[in-house]
Amino acid sequence: MSITVYGQDDCSYCEETRKYYERQGIPAEYVNLSNPANAKVLEKLREEGYSSTPIVRTQNQTWQGRRPDLMVKSAMEYRQEEQQRQQLQEQQLARQASQQHATH
Repeated sequence: MSITVYGQDDCSYCEETRKYYERQGIPAEYVNLSNPANAKVLEKLREEGYSSTPIVRTQNQTWQGRRPDLMVKSAMEYRQEEQQRQQLQEQQLARQASQQHATH
C-alpha cells in the first residue's frame, strides 16, 4: 500500500500529517505543491475537486484537510498489509526450503 501526502509550504496540517506517518515508520511520499516542478500535479488535483491541503491518497481512498481519524485508519491498513505480505513471504520461503529438502 502506498501513501502520498500532498502539501504546501507554511501548512501546519501538512507538516503534522507528514510527521505522523514518519513517526509511525510508514514510508509516505511527500509532494510539495508549492514547488513549481509540481504544478501539473497541483492542476490535476484541482481538476479532481481538491482545494485545500493536505491531500492524502492511499490505495483505498483520498481525502483533504486534517483528518486524524483517516490517518490512523490508513496506518492500520498499511500495517495489516505489511503483515500479510511478510506472512506470504515466510510461507513461500518455507515451501522453497521444503522443496529443496525433498529433492536432496
